[in-house]
Amino acid sequence: MTTTHMWCGHCGDAKREHNHTTCQRPLELEPPRYCTVCRRHMVVELTPHTWTATCPEHGTLSSTSPTPESSADPGTVPLTERQT
Repeated sequence: MTTTHMWCGHCGDAKREHNHTTCQRPLELEPPRYCTVCRRHMVVELTPHTWTATCPEHGTLSSTSPTPESSADPGTVPLTERQT
């Protein structure tokens, strides 16, 4: 199943509305604050060496999880299966 990433992970605006180059820089250094699939606020947990960001609908992202698409667009990292 292909997931469509319509929202910016930093500002939460639609990706088609404006250029998000100013949003890409912070996403290289910090976790996304919005789910790129559904635009919900993510629950973010920071530790000194890692972070996790969880969407209640789409699952958890982690700074230690493999993110092959993150180098192209840090706001569109794949979401893992929802953990229950």
